[in-house]
Amino acid sequence: MRGRSKLPVFVENAAEFLTTGNKKFTNKSVVIISSVSGNTKEMVELVDRVHEKGAKVFLFIDNPGTTLTQPDKQDYLIVYPMNEQLKFYMVANYLMYKNGEFDDYDRYNKEMEANLADVLVQVEKDSDEWAYEYAKNKVAFWKEHKDLPHYFIGSGNQYGAPIPMLCAIGRSRCGSVQNLLAVKNFSTECRRLSLKIHQLLCLWERMNNDH
Repeated sequence: MRGRSKLPVFVENAAEFLTTGNKKFTNKSVVIISSVSGNTKEMVELVDRVHEKGAKVFLFIDNPGTTLTQPDKQDYLIVYPMNEQLKFYMVANYLMYKNGEFDDYDRYNKEMEANLADVLVQVEKDSDEWAYEYAKNKVAFWKEHKDLPHYFIGSGNQYGAPIPMLCAIGRSRCGSVQNLLAVKNFSTECRRLSLKIHQLLCLWERMNNDH
């Protein structure tokens, strides 16, 4: 929406918002949340915090009868399973339409209604065929190039992702984890996580070699 609408839109992680807040959040804000379980602790706390500020809550919940479907937890509620991204797109489109920024809104929805289901089925079929060939070729390549390094890169909300890079450093020596234990300034939990991922990589390699 930021590239197509003048509406002020912010994407927040629930846990981060509970910790740091957002200065631009006011009692005139509308918070749109999607939750599969309807019971996630951070989501429940977020809803309560939003209501304390006097703002509105619009919820998409997959499962009926859960905590977030209770009347005091939301101002607008839709209970429907799956299609998380589509739910957000539909709301975003409607908000832009109401803001005078989506002239083709009616035509767009008619075309979606007429074609979306068939197109999605065809995309899945095409993707399965492509993915099978890609996976087959990739496995063959790895078997011929067993010493290639693995790189894990993360930023923003994925800032913890590079931890497994330590596993990649010593992946060719499954019998030794000294490289991981020698890393300075790493918390015990991070080292434990790194060792676990290292073990999984080694198990994956053995399984690959056996086949």
